[in-house]
Amino acid sequence: MQSLYTTFGMSIYEQMGTILSDGVHQSCTHQHKLLGYVDEDTRLLINRICHQPIGTFSKAEEVDQIRASIQQGRNPIEYPDSTADLFVKRQDGAEIYIDITTVKPNKKEARALREKMLVWTALKLSQEQDSQILTYIGIPYNPYHPGAYSRSFVLDNCHRDEVRVQEELWSLLAGENIFDELMQIFEEVGKRNASRNSKFL
Repeated sequence: MQSLYTTFGMSIYEQMGTILSDGVHQSCTHQHKLLGYVDEDTRLLINRICHQPIGTFSKAEEVDQIRASIQQGRNPIEYPDSTADLFVKRQDGAEIYIDITTVKPNKKEARALREKMLVWTALKLSQEQDSQILTYIGIPYNPYHPGAYSRSFVLDNCHRDEVRVQEELWSLLAGENIFDELMQIFEEVGKRNASRNSKFL
């Protein structure tokens, strides 16, 4: 996966996500812009939540607080950093927003991801207060494999159930654990390309 990222860049993961979701979910698109309006009281609430240690509230409790705070009826606008790498609409109508990030974000980046997930939630709820929204930080592969993902900056600043690492991410999109199969496909393609390139050397 690391080699794939190096060759094609982060956009390859968005394309993989849309392909894997086809036929599993109602729809899946990439580079989806969330439009909404975050009022000042809700912005202050998000700041207070982000200054609490992770685990002070569950993610569900944070969403409930935002749902109770957010003002309705304001004209939606586009906020900076409000584009989800992947947007999935499940068959049950729930909406999933995923930010696919580097596998080893630093402390500042991890804290920014936590805030981004809450802002995305507020943007959606400002337009549909009763909507079921799920936000995830997608980490396409585990650099610590075969050990557990252990990046402390992420685990200390983000909800673990909101962080989808390697097979957790791809299973979320495909509806089943297909990571090993993906690896076999990439290995096979890699071998074919290596053989093809060797003919021109």
